[in-house]
Amino acid sequence: MAVTQTPRMGLKKYGAGSDPHPNRTEFNLMVDILENNTAMFAFGSTINRPTAGKQGRLYFDTSVSRLYWDSGTSWEEVTTNGGGGAGKTILTSGDASEGTSSRSARADHTHVLPLATAAAAGAMSAADKALLDGAVATATANTLAKRSASGTLQVVTGTSGNDAANKTYVDQQVGGRAPSSHSHSWASITGKPTTFAPSSHSHDWNSITGKPSSFNPSSHNHTGLENGSHYLRIDSAGRVYGSAVYDRTYNDLPNMFITSAGTLGRATKIPSERGHTHSWSSITGKPAVDEADQVTSSAYGRSINSGTYYAMWMNSSRYIGRNTSSIRFKENVRDYPADPDAVLALRAVIYDRKPDEEGNPGNTNEFGLIAEEVHEHVPEIVTYFDGEIDSVRYDLLAVALLPVLQRQAEQIALLQQQVKALPATEGN
Repeated sequence: MAVTQTPRMGLKKYGAGSDPHPNRTEFNLMVDILENNTAMFAFGSTINRPTAGKQGRLYFDTSVSRLYWDSGTSWEEVTTNGGGGAGKTILTSGDASEGTSSRSARADHTHVLPLATAAAAGAMSAADKALLDGAVATATANTLAKRSASGTLQVVTGTSGNDAANKTYVDQQVGGRAPSSHSHSWASITGKPTTFAPSSHSHDWNSITGKPSSFNPSSHNHTGLENGSHYLRIDSAGRVYGSAVYDRTYNDLPNMFITSAGTLGRATKIPSERGHTHSWSSITGKPAVDEADQVTSSAYGRSINSGTYYAMWMNSSRYIGRNTSSIRFKENVRDYPADPDAVLALRAVIYDRKPDEEGNPGNTNEFGLIAEEVHEHVPEIVTYFDGEIDSVRYDLLAVALLPVLQRQAEQIALLQQQVKALPATEGN
């Protein structure tokens, strides 16, 4: 008899004839093929599902509408539709992601789009959408304002100081004001006197009030500072001098001198008064700086606690004056290209002062900057004396710090914008 094989499992089929039946080996081989390749299928509720242990079985669970496969130790779900939990919240920013779940979404699944908040982007609420759709260019209460096709926007006439003003209100206010160039008729002026003195007039002596009770005679002189016999003179060159000073003589040097008694006189030829000197302490009315270039004790001990304060400076010509900042004293004004990194490179130090020229010890534990180090980074605030680096303009250091603060303010603002743009964390 003829022998053929099945197309799917390769089982032998025997036709009619005189060939022998399959032997035991062939029969067992076909049984193994059937065992290994035949799927066992059953269905029912979850409670009636048999215990796993026969690998290759299929079971459709009618309780949950899912297909399971017996792995030999447990039932493994074959169905991937649904079962992954609720859909995730829709992201309003960032990049899309494929995800790692093996589940497919059901046809009727949904996702939540959160409403926008002050801190996170999201959907617009129905109330906000209605408010946006209701925006008008006319003065309508409880609506958003938008410009008209011609670019105008209307508001009602305000009732408080912080309300916006419309054109009608402004025209009313301006219309009630007089123009910058105007005049008034005499009749419209109120409060004017009924009579006026003529442009050319006089007053009798008795009508003048506040006059002194007595006057010097038309020909008179004025007493000097020392006694009543001295007066002022004017020489041929137009110079004014006191008679007591001019008549007083001391020596023949062509100068004016102050005696130890504090009197002032012109030079004569009296030898006894030639070439004399005066001590600093004997001079009255002297300035606040003495011959040793020191501030006097009276100026040093004076305490100032009122009035306007000025910063006093001395220039290279040893003139003292106040430090000014007004635009009235400046020209060619332009931006200063300070380098923030150069300012940040400055090093603050603590140091001790060296002894002065007389050997007096200097102050200790002072803090500040080293002028040579500052010159390497910000030379504009370093000053020189006799051609050498001498000091630091600490008052200009605050100006040099402005670009540092401005750059930090820009960086902080940028970081705040980036933080606001970050997406909200899931579940928050």
